[in-house]
Parts: sequence; C-alpha cells; structure tokens
Amino acid sequence: MEKCDLTLMNTKKMNLNDRILGFTRAYLRAQPKIWVLLLAILLAACVPGLAGKTPTPTATIVPTATLPAPQQVVTHAPDAQDAARVFLEAWQKDDYAGMYAGLSRVSTDALATDKFAARYQDVAEKLTLQKLDFEVLSSLTNPKSAQVAYNVIFHTNLFGDLKREMTMNLALEGGAWKVQWDDSLILPELKAEYHLALDVKIPTRSDIYASSGKTKTVVTQADAVALGVVPGEIDQEGTLLNQLSILTGITPQAIKALYKNAGPNWYVPVGEASKADVQAHYDILSGLGGLRMNDYTSRFYYDGGIAPHVTGYALSISKEDLEAYKRKGYLGDEKVGAAGLEKWGEDYLAGKRGASLYLVDSEGQIVTRLASVDPQPSQAITMTIDKDLQEGAQKAIAGFRGAIVVLERNTGRVLAMVSSPTYDPNLFEPTNYNSGYQLKDIFSSEDQPLVNRAAQGGGYPLGSVFKLVTMSAALESGIYTKDTTYQCGYTFTEIEGETLYDWTYAKGYKPSGLLTLPQGLMRSCNPFFYHIGLDL
Repeated sequence: MEKCDLTLMNTKKMNLNDRILGFTRAYLRAQPKIWVLLLAILLAACVPGLAGKTPTPTATIVPTATLPAPQQVVTHAPDAQDAARVFLEAWQKDDYAGMYAGLSRVSTDALATDKFAARYQDVAEKLTLQKLDFEVLSSLTNPKSAQVAYNVIFHTNLFGDLKREMTMNLALEGGAWKVQWDDSLILPELKAEYHLALDVKIPTRSDIYASSGKTKTVVTQADAVALGVVPGEIDQEGTLLNQLSILTGITPQAIKALYKNAGPNWYVPVGEASKADVQAHYDILSGLGGLRMNDYTSRFYYDGGIAPHVTGYALSISKEDLEAYKRKGYLGDEKVGAAGLEKWGEDYLAGKRGASLYLVDSEGQIVTRLASVDPQPSQAITMTIDKDLQEGAQKAIAGFRGAIVVLERNTGRVLAMVSSPTYDPNLFEPTNYNSGYQLKDIFSSEDQPLVNRAAQGGGYPLGSVFKLVTMSAALESGIYTKDTTYQCGYTFTEIEGETLYDWTYAKGYKPSGLLTLPQGLMRSCNPFFYHIGLDL
C-alpha cells in the first residue's frame, strides 16, 4: 500500500496541507457534522488510490481545540391578548389615534383616520357614554391570525350600564398583532351597515324663585318682547316713559337718559318684558309713537335681572363643550347654565332626559330598540333672596361701584346680594333684538359688570367694618363703656411722627366732634378707633 508520509512532504505540499487544515478547522467550527466527510477527503488527498481501501494510518490528527456547540436563537410570538388590551385601553381614553395605530393594513386602507374617530364619537354620543370598562377573557392563536374574546361594560348617562360580549380578530403583521377592524368592535349589533338612532324627550327647564316678595318668580321660560325707542318719532313722551318704566322696572329718568344724546332716527334699546305683561298694556302701547317691540322666546329674567350675579344666565352650548353635553343626552341646541345658579343647578333645572336607543338600517328603518328610559321632571330652585329687598337694594346702589349684602342675623341666610354695576342677563339671548346693540358693552366695559363684587371682590378690604371688632374688644376690656367719649376731629396725632386723617377731611365735611362710643361707630370716626387700638 502506498502511504503519504506527512513528515517527509516537501515544502510545497506542506503549504497545501496547512491551507487545507486551516480551512477545515474554520469550517468545522460552523458545521461540526461535516467533520468525518472532510477528514475522509483530506486523507484521500494524501493517499493515492485510497478510495475503496482501508488505509493503515501512520499519523493521528487531533483537533487543537474543543469546538463550541452551535447556538440556537429562541424567539417568542407576541401575545394577541396584549395587543387587544392596548387597543381597548386607548378606547377607554377616547384615544382614537392610538386605536387607529393598532389596526391592520387592510383596515386602515378601508377607513380613514377621521372617519374612524367620527364613528366612535357618534356611537358614544348616541349611547350617552360616560366611560367604559373591559375584561379580556380568552384567546385562540394561529400562526398568522388570532381571536380574542372580551366583555365591555358601557356606563351611560341615560341608560345605565350596558354589557356586551365581543370578539376581536387580529392578524400578524411585521411581527406584531394588528386589529382586523369592523363596526361590530364598537357594538356587536352594528353590522350590515346598521347604525344607532337616539330619540330624546326633553323636560321643560324649571324656574328660579325668590324666597319672598309680591311675585316670587325671578327666572322662567317665556315669550318675551324686546323694547326700544326711536327718539325722533316720540309723540307722547310722558306716557311712553311711564309705560316703559312699568314694564322694565327702569326709572323714567334713566330711560330718558338712554336716548338723550341719540340721533333722531337711531334705535335705542331700553329693556325686555314678558309678552303677557306687554299684552296687558297693549291698548296703550299700540298708540305710542317711537316705541319698537320685537317678540322672542327664551329664558327670561324679570325686570332686567333680579340678583343677576346670583342667578347667572344661560347660553347656547359652545362648540368646545358640544360633545360632552351630547354624551349627557343633550341634542346640542338647548340653552345651558353658564354662570351662577343656572350653572350650579343645571342638573336640577334641566331635569332627566328620557330617551329610546334604536338600531336602524341603511334606509333609516328601525330594526330593534336596544334601550329606553323615561324622562324625569326638572326641579325649581328657590333662593334665600327676598325679591322686594333685593330690588330695593339694586335701585339704591345704581350708578355706584360696590356691593350690598344683607344677611339674616339668626340663620345667616342671604336676603339680598347686589353688585354694581350690574348687567341684564336677557342680553345673552341672541334672538333678543336688543342683544345685538348692548351685549358687546357688557364685555367691553371697564367697570366689569359681570364681576360679582359681593363674592369675588377680593380687592375690597374690610375697612370700617372692622371697627365692630375694635369696639367689641374695647367694651370687653373694661377700659371703655358705651358712655366713653372722644373728640373726633380731622386728624390723629398720638403716634409720634405720624398724622392720620378722618374720612370727613377728604370729603370736605365738618368734623364729627364729641362722640360716645356708639356714636363713634355710627359716625365711623377714624381717630376714635385709632385711639382705642393704640390704647389697647
């Protein structure tokens, strides 16, 4: 047998074998199963005629290092339930963009983002949805598709809780589960181009009353008349002023002042009155030149607003708030409270809407009724305000800037709350003809008539009201009695280097003179109470 003596090979053959061994070792590290085959090839290269024979080896080939075992890369398939939870959690937050990002390519190709969001918003409004909860129950997963079963509880404003069992189909795309969307993922009944329809029954908005007075109604829903004058057409001024004063509660002098500097052909708004009151005086009113009357129907505030800073006013629903109100069962064209008791008591004054929720087909035909609820009547609000006292206080402070609050001593009830300058809440009704002339003045006035100076006037310090505290401390000390006297002049100079003044000095009135302690309070003598404070 011819043998290949590895120790006697020439240099050329050694270089060749070295290359073969280097290649073999490198390759075998990657493919150890080829070891035997390559070894046989190597030997065949060294031993001529070896094929088909059993050679007697004269050398042993030993690997120079132990080859590492091949590494296996283990990959985990994504969880379809996790993808479903992400989609449902985005739904809980009204995050329609986040939901849309979880849809399959086929779904996004079939439905644009804005239409997808609009579909969910429409169903939420029809359901009067406030929030929803979900529970993922189970899943069935195949290599490229999955189904996830879950429950959804819709917490609605009108219909209570509605529970549905639902199934979500998903497709594996790019290593992630994507939702195969259709309308049944909103509500199982929404298939075959079905959609929801809501029929709402709205209770009449209730009234606001004063606690006492000749007539207690302060705010109601009524037919009204906007009243104004054209100065150049007035022919019976005395009768006109008298009638307008009766209807609006504004004094004749104040009405005349409104058009004093107006052009003869100008329209000058005066105020509003209920249509019933206008009709009671219609025989006289119809014969007066220069009078303009324009009918409208709305929330009506008597006498141009009795305690308007307390009652507040109603407005049309703003675009920004429209969806939130629709989810409460509002149609969107109602007036809602925007300030004061109108806003605070919205749930009482508006009542509980009745409604029926229908499933309808593409032609608008009712398929079935899904839910219904009966309406509940609205509730009136009665203030602690005494109407006659309130109106008297409003007239007393008219033309001044400030506030009046009258409290009932034994109970703390607010009998009157006045802020001046005031405003007419009827002007917030767009169908009121006078609104177009006067509403802008409410917002542009430097006197800020909408500010409730009695409750929001943080810029008004107590001032002389604190003299009650000083007087009480003086009497309790025993140093002073009700008969203690003090000479109340223009100045107080008992503090070295300081001169303080009585209010009579700035007003140009005579000093108050000698006063007892009760008289000092009555005259609000500043030096007297400076003296008591320093003395105590």
